[in-house]
Amino acid sequence: MALNVTTDYAIRILLFLSANAPLGVSVTGKIIAEDMRIPYNYFLKIVPHLKRAGFIESFQGKNGGFALVRQPEDITLYDVIAAMDDNLVVSECLHNPAACGRNASSHCAVHNVFSDIQTDLDKHLKSVTLDQLQHNQQLIDDLKPVTG
Repeated sequence: MALNVTTDYAIRILLFLSANAPLGVSVTGKIIAEDMRIPYNYFLKIVPHLKRAGFIESFQGKNGGFALVRQPEDITLYDVIAAMDDNLVVSECLHNPAACGRNASSHCAVHNVFSDIQTDLDKHLKSVTLDQLQHNQQLIDDLKPVTG
């Protein structure tokens, strides 16, 4: 399983909002895209998915932009990845037993290992919230040497 760039960008968009805008306060898409180094046209393709998943809302007009509508501590990495990526499994046989050319999903040692890995991965992703990630990023930023 590898996360696609769209999912990576979605996480970064939500992290930006978590760190820079209180719940319900909008930020323009151009600011978010620039700060997160996401091509603006790509950003515009991602936000409808984030809206449909119930993470953000968009606002039109002079003070328009995008805002979180759920608390950062209530959004997990698992939630974001699941909303953005159809393939959240380490092996297709976990999702679709017919994908096994040997028809052995129910009696395969490799399948059982993949299943254990998937359980651990899901548990870990469900335990990491945007709030925690934003806090960890702040700690990293605080350790950066000052250049000047």
